[in-house]
Amino acid sequence: MKYKIIKQKVVNEENCFKKAIFLRFLIIALAMFFITPGVVIADDKEEGKILIIYYSRTGKSKIISETLQKMMNADLLEIKDKKDRSGTWGFISSAYDSFFDRESEIEPAHPDLSLYSSVVVVSPVWNWKISTPVITLIKNNSFKGKKFMMYTNANIDIKKYDNFSDDAPFIKRFLRDYLRDKRTLMRKIVAKTGSDVVGHFHISTEETTKAQLVQLTQNSAEYLKDKLAINKLSEIAVR
Repeated sequence: MKYKIIKQKVVNEENCFKKAIFLRFLIIALAMFFITPGVVIADDKEEGKILIIYYSRTGKSKIISETLQKMMNADLLEIKDKKDRSGTWGFISSAYDSFFDRESEIEPAHPDLSLYSSVVVVSPVWNWKISTPVITLIKNNSFKGKKFMMYTNANIDIKKYDNFSDDAPFIKRFLRDYLRDKRTLMRKIVAKTGSDVVGHFHISTEETTKAQLVQLTQNSAEYLKDKLAINKLSEIAVR
C-alpha cells in the first residue's frame, strides 16, 4: 500500500511538471505572437510600392502603361472588358455606354491593392470622360490611404476649348462648358475613392507613332517624381 502511494505521488509530480513546462511554452508562444515586432502585426504594404492599372481598347494605353512600368519599376495590371469593343461597332458602343454613364463587366472586378502605397490608373478618354471599364473599376473599389494618379490619352487635347471666351460663338462656348462639366464630374468620381489624388497627366495621341508615344510618356518623368515623391526613376525615364 505504501509503495502504491509513493508511486502515485511520483506520477502526480510528473504530471505537474509536464503541465508547468507546457504552460511556460504557451506563455512564451503567446508573447512572441503579440509582442515581437513584425511577426504578425507588421503591415504587408511596402512603402513606395506602385501599381499601374490600365484599360486599353486600341493599344495606346497599353504602350503608355508599359513605358510607365519600366520608368517606375512598378507592377502592372490590365483591366479587361468582357464586352467586345473592337472595330467600328466597338467604337460606337463605347461612345454610347460612356455618354449614358453605363458601367461594364470587367476582370478583375476587385483587384488586390493591399500591397501598394500608390496606384496609377491609365485610361483612354471616351466622350470626354474616363473610359467605361475604368469608371467601373474606380466606382466599385476602395483606394483609401493610397496616392492616386491618373493618366489619360485621346486623339485630342482635352483642354483644347478652355481658352474660348464668353464672347466666342455659341457652339464654342457650349463645347467649353460641356467639357469643363465632364472634367468636374470625373474629378468628383475619383475623389470619392478615398484616395489622396496627387495628379493627372494627359497625353494627346493624334497621329503619333509608337516611338513618339513612348517618348511623350517618358517626358512625364519629372511630373511623376514630384507627384509620387519618387527619389529615383529608371534610366529610361531621363533619356
